[in-house]
Amino acid sequence: MLPLQNAAVPHMRHFSARLSTFSDRTKFNTRADPEDFAVAGLYSINKEDYVRCFFCGGGLRKWEFDDDPYLEHAKWYPSCSYIINKKGPGYVNKVARESHRMATVCNGASSVNRTVSHPMNNSPKPSPTVDFQKYVQSKDETASAIASSIAILQQLEERKVCKSCRKCSCNVVFLPCGHLCYCVECSETIYNCPLCKCAVKERIKTFVG
Repeated sequence: MLPLQNAAVPHMRHFSARLSTFSDRTKFNTRADPEDFAVAGLYSINKEDYVRCFFCGGGLRKWEFDDDPYLEHAKWYPSCSYIINKKGPGYVNKVARESHRMATVCNGASSVNRTVSHPMNNSPKPSPTVDFQKYVQSKDETASAIASSIAILQQLEERKVCKSCRKCSCNVVFLPCGHLCYCVECSETIYNCPLCKCAVKERIKTFVG
């Protein structure tokens, strides 16, 4: 799990707050319900069908009927900690790879018609003004950005693997240092944390909900 701190729009971090922004359902000609947008971390700014992620600040518009808010969020902003925590690195990695494949087989300019806007800076307060200047990435720019995101996701998946057996997932926290780097079986033979050399006084098994 990645830390969810310094959200771009802190007052939209609650599901109910995001859901309340979708008062005009007619702006969104999609199969997805307002709940689907809100649970994907997105809220409406009440300007046409513009939505933004409360955490990364990334914006999306021009929704089509069969669009999936989770998938579009992951496709355009694969490094967003919120979407990685909600769907997992595996899901985001799969979406990024598929987008990379589609960008590779397309000729000329990118055929993607999704309009995106630059994420806002991760600051304690939301930006007082929102710039929705439209841009469409070229095929090379899209492929490069996705490849970079895939590398980040691979690193995240690597960090989840037990540092000893390299097979099981890390699921034991050492106390008092709080480091998470071993599975249950391997942790039983560790008496000093390999990361900080602190003596291990207690082992706590963790669970991913």
